[in-house]
Amino acid sequence: MKKVFISQLMRDRTDDDILSERKEAIQLVKDAHGPDIEVIDSFLDIPSEGLKNPAVYYLGHSIILLSEADIVVFCRDFGYGRATRIEEMIAYTYGIKTLYL
Repeated sequence: MKKVFISQLMRDRTDDDILSERKEAIQLVKDAHGPDIEVIDSFLDIPSEGLKNPAVYYLGHSIILLSEADIVVFCRDFGYGRATRIEEMIAYTYGIKTLYL
């Protein structure tokens, strides 16, 4: 079973927009690799109160999850986000298969 990480912009987006885009990304992976996949839950809803830089905190958690992935799907406009660009660089550097929505 292939483990899939979905990299997408989340800032200033509604949960509905994010989840809808995730469905498209999951379908892309299933079309390319078959239905036997496990999606890593990277839609984080963890507390970050009191942190000096919550964005770095969330990026750190995303990188931990990315380390489990066989495949990373980069959603539309990922190039506009700092974290998503870093996730792409990590995937490239460490040889994690990538797909683009």
